[in-house]
Amino acid sequence: MRYKPDHKAKTRAKIIKQASALFRKRGYHAVSVDAVMAAAKLTHGGFYHHFRSKDHLFREVLSNDYGLLKKLKDRSPSDNLKQQGLAILLDYVAPEHVGIVGPDCTMAALANDAARGSPQARKTYTDRIKNLASEIARSEPSLHETDPQVLRAAVLTIGGMVLARASSDPAFTEQLLDACGEGIKSELSQNATN
Repeated sequence: MRYKPDHKAKTRAKIIKQASALFRKRGYHAVSVDAVMAAAKLTHGGFYHHFRSKDHLFREVLSNDYGLLKKLKDRSPSDNLKQQGLAILLDYVAPEHVGIVGPDCTMAALANDAARGSPQARKTYTDRIKNLASEIARSEPSLHETDPQVLRAAVLTIGGMVLARASSDPAFTEQLLDACGEGIKSELSQNATN
């Protein structure tokens, strides 16, 4: 049977999409290649036509721009980048969104898996953190991705969501995320020359 020229790329994207959802929901180590391929409605043997290993797939999942990073990258320079960026970060840490954002954000959902992952997976995750810092810094021309207030805003955003997802106390979770939101506002309203 003859496949269309884009068949391989579409199949690969389908595997990545299913793996991403499963990894975020169950964790990287709890998901097998068989489970990923079954979710993609493909055979196990087909996996190796697209990926060298499960770790290779994990790195591909980590390297994609999802949710928060995608929204920040999609901001239009013609609009107020600072206002847009702050709104996106505050929406991300809004307590009422923890049940949606937490499980859907690769950076928050897979932070621990990346920390326990291969050196290559950790590097891929580190690159995502640096991309986040770059996007936060893009909000203010005088800021750089390694400026302390940019890094603190990134930590409050992702770290706050990681802790919120682990909390079993809804009232405390709300307080935690409200504090993160206030911290983000404070960090990004600072004058970059401070």
